[in-house]
Amino acid sequence: MTTVSIHQPGYFPWLGLVDKIARSDVFVALDNVQFNRRAFQHRTLYSTRAGAQYLGLSVHAKGHQQSGQTIAETRLADPALTAKHFETLRHRYGRQPGWALLEPKLAALLCREWEDLGSLALATLQLTLETFGIAVRLVRASALDVPGAKDDLMLGLTLAAGGTRYLSGRGAEAYMDDSKFQRAGIEVVYQNFAHPAYRQSHGGAFVPGCFALEWPIEEPATAAADFRAGLTRNRPGP
Repeated sequence: MTTVSIHQPGYFPWLGLVDKIARSDVFVALDNVQFNRRAFQHRTLYSTRAGAQYLGLSVHAKGHQQSGQTIAETRLADPALTAKHFETLRHRYGRQPGWALLEPKLAALLCREWEDLGSLALATLQLTLETFGIAVRLVRASALDVPGAKDDLMLGLTLAAGGTRYLSGRGAEAYMDDSKFQRAGIEVVYQNFAHPAYRQSHGGAFVPGCFALEWPIEEPATAAADFRAGLTRNRPGP
């Protein structure tokens, strides 16, 4: 059984997406869909005592709704901004036990200029998966050239990636037509994600939904093992 999951790539993914990918054999980065300023494609969250704060990228997206500009086609308007993000993260997490382990990799990733959003987002994803010890095959949807939209696109991408099972987020359960997949010989299962609580050094209330690498920065000795334990507890279901 080959499990495929599909999602838009985003700048420093959160734990919900990492959980979904970790349960997959193949992850298809949906970079050929329209860029959405309101989504987390070009931004992420980190925790502070005052709550969640954004790290956001500046992109060229004027008229993107009319043009249908995709994530893969979205260019960075200020490539130097990622270096400023590195300084923000160093200021926030520099004294935490896992920072020294990740600092060289974060510096190599952020202290350089990227041209397009899709490549940068995938690089942050790959670093995140590597840090958590997750090995899956990553495929860009733009390289598969599969037509369609919504269910038809998800089904086509699953088949193109060699999948026999499609792992969907719970948010799609209300509108997905599972029978389309079943007729094509694809089993559909839905993610059961429970957000873990971990140490956040700001001293305030726990802030969920932050970038996944925050966990191993804060708790480097236990984050990966605790994450894997969550995979065992919260298995996907129909």
